[in-house]
Amino acid sequence: MKKILSLILLVASTPLFATPYFSGETGAVAKFANTETSEFKPSLRFDAFIAGQFSLNNKLLLRGEASLQTEDLYENGSTNETLSVFRVNEISATYTTSSYGTTKSLSFFKGNFENIGTQQFVQRRLGAQNYASSLTENYLGQNGVSAYQVYGYGGSASLTFKSIPISTGLVISRNDEKDDREYQINFDWRFATAFRYLTMDLLAGCCAPVTRKNSDGEDVYLLIETLYLHGGIDMLLGNRHSPIALYILGGFDDYPVKEKKDGSDKLKLEDVFALAELRFNLNGARIHITGYNVPSASLEKMLFINESFGLNYRFICDKLHTSKRNFSVGFDFTMGYEGKYVKDYFDKDLNDVLNVKISPFTEIDAMDGKLKIYGQINLTKISDKKPESAKLFIGYKKDL
Repeated sequence: MKKILSLILLVASTPLFATPYFSGETGAVAKFANTETSEFKPSLRFDAFIAGQFSLNNKLLLRGEASLQTEDLYENGSTNETLSVFRVNEISATYTTSSYGTTKSLSFFKGNFENIGTQQFVQRRLGAQNYASSLTENYLGQNGVSAYQVYGYGGSASLTFKSIPISTGLVISRNDEKDDREYQINFDWRFATAFRYLTMDLLAGCCAPVTRKNSDGEDVYLLIETLYLHGGIDMLLGNRHSPIALYILGGFDDYPVKEKKDGSDKLKLEDVFALAELRFNLNGARIHITGYNVPSASLEKMLFINESFGLNYRFICDKLHTSKRNFSVGFDFTMGYEGKYVKDYFDKDLNDVLNVKISPFTEIDAMDGKLKIYGQINLTKISDKKPESAKLFIGYKKDL
């Protein structure tokens, strides 16, 4: 890590004569939920993030991002013992040059870096507009929802063609925070396109977990027992103006090239992130129909999806305005199953864990940013008199 920081500082020191340019984004959301069924006793939690970048001489970009999550402020606020988790999501430096009809980028990073689902790679390299599903929206930056995380510290090299909207590259990183492993080395290939009717961000690679003990518990200098495959895809067929478009987000991690005899390391469907969204553009209104299979670790960071498997219908009218501002209104209708996945579709007890929710929302242009108000009523929990049958999210994002 010290070598990486030294290299960043060395490169940064060369163009100090240039006028730096700063840009970024920040956002926060307050999350209310009822915790009792017989009385009004809400919980209040916050998510927030801030991201920024300095551009030096149009060649060197220094980026940083941090996020914050709190536990229930109502329950713990009076004792000043509220648990808050602060995390530095990303520290990175990217140096870019152009020659022979291509743009070359070399990056060094610590933390998250252009995760699958954030669309940062295809936006930074090819200038694509955001096309993510609204259901994956969050206020945690790169610490939020992603189909596959590029995490650790390492480097990335990419090549972008000027005559055709294609970018490709390699990523090598080390992750010291993988469960039951001393560390792992990741090797990844990245490929992105931004054509008129196809925008795609694809990652495929493998990791080599390293340990210093063999199966008999004996110390060894270096041991790699097997390789694990991983990958992710973030793709839109069509575009935001197409009458019909299809959005796909998917990813998996730790698929063993050679499984253990007891099958303990076999990839399970409950660890696969899969989301497919069919979009209809009705000239002033939009309809999105989304099916999803989400691992439990990703659910903890999602605002609008609370069940691991389900179907969502969204209607939104997004061309409303007054004399002072634009705004949109809409609603979600969701049928989700707690603790179930695609493989459990034919289980007899599937309906026992069904949640039926309706969620009206609005998004308003305010103070050069976006104010979003999202209410959620869980009809199933209301009838069963369970907590968290009603939720309210108030979020705000703004470019810096």
